[in-house]
Amino acid sequence: MAISWIIDACISNTIFLIFPTKMLRPTIESTDFWSRWLQWTYRHDLPFNAWPSMHVSSALIIGWLWWHNVSRVSLQVAGVIWMLAVMTSTVLVKQHSLLDIIGGIMVGLASIWLADRFLITVGHNVPAQH
Repeated sequence: MAISWIIDACISNTIFLIFPTKMLRPTIESTDFWSRWLQWTYRHDLPFNAWPSMHVSSALIIGWLWWHNVSRVSLQVAGVIWMLAVMTSTVLVKQHSLLDIIGGIMVGLASIWLADRFLITVGHNVPAQH
């Protein structure tokens, strides 16, 4: 998982440097707990570097590894539901657009695939233990 996250960060931050993006957000009036929470989120999670969504790519990496490494089906399903909730919530609270989500999924899958290739390559170069 750590290798996938490192690859994810390298790919995403390279894209952020080359193609910086910004998410336009609505003005939220402070009327209740949730609106104040959303204002706090907006102040602390600035709208820059929206594409690809690292919220989504990180959730995908965790969900993927949870699905493949947890034996109880109920926990696998819970992991997938959590992953989908993260992806959905980022759109609902205007942290990301649908294109950001698609980009996050692509980067997350690429990170998982590249980490898997790296581990296979490293595994072949390790001398056998006798």
